[in-house]
Amino acid sequence: MVSCAKVLSIALFVVAGCGLSPATERSSAPPSAPPTTEVPTNQADASAAILAPAEVAPAPAAEEPRETAIGEKDILVVSFISPGDGTDHAAYDRLKATLKSLAKVPPFVSRSWGKEGEHDECFDLSGLSAPERQAFIGRVKEAVRSSKKVNLAENGTCHEGR
Repeated sequence: MVSCAKVLSIALFVVAGCGLSPATERSSAPPSAPPTTEVPTNQADASAAILAPAEVAPAPAAEEPRETAIGEKDILVVSFISPGDGTDHAAYDRLKATLKSLAKVPPFVSRSWGKEGEHDECFDLSGLSAPERQAFIGRVKEAVRSSKKVNLAENGTCHEGR
């Protein structure tokens, strides 16, 4: 069995001198070279070297959350899903026909996210009054209600696009 001190000695030897002993490195190094690290010789020194605080670079700043094309509230997400046999194209065609028949269609984005054609239609309902919103949601539900491959989520979150 190899002790922790032996492993640490080998690691520090390789890192500090790349094969050179600390004494050799000190004697042949130019005066401007950085000081070398001494290899601990006993268990207490090895433990202290392991537990000593290391210089750590500061963590990068957290990435700002991305804004989507539409807000995060008042969204109706119509997800066309596939349980392994593709999405329901007929339900999507019915949704498109319903949108064409409406006098006022809220802004929306389409996002493809799956390998089998899965996609979301994300409608921003914030510009609609309460009665308009309810009427729009009702028409969308009516267009896709017969499909088991369509999910609706009010105040949902769109999938990230591919």
